[in-house]
Amino acid sequence: EMGLEHVRFIGRQPRERIPFFIAASDVCLVSLSRIDFLAYALPSKLFEFMACGRPIILSAKGASRQLIESAQCGIGVEPEQPEALAEAILKLHRDQSLGEQLGRNGRRFAASNMDRTKFAIKYEQILEQAAQR
Repeated sequence: EMGLEHVRFIGRQPRERIPFFIAASDVCLVSLSRIDFLAYALPSKLFEFMACGRPIILSAKGASRQLIESAQCGIGVEPEQPEALAEAILKLHRDQSLGEQLGRNGRRFAASNMDRTKFAIKYEQILEQAAQR
């Protein structure tokens, strides 16, 4: 219907099936609208994708972008810019070794940094920085 040959929209899925879809993915997408308060959002799927070793395309700004840049686990694009999103997809398609490296980086980052206590401290620091602005 949309002219997309290799994309399938599957709708909402039960939580227990999500690992199957992540494992079957070549790349994972996190897309947030360009709304100010979302600059502080850190969606849980971002961490799931990192822990699963999948490269991430992130269409967002703020804390999520800082995280993937720090972890070197994905490509950040401007929110609500479909051309930039398409280019990021093509980049990973053309350079599969880049996607593999980004996935490994995310997995490594998750293994060494995603302890709940460490994460809570880091998130608190981000919120304190935001409150000072």
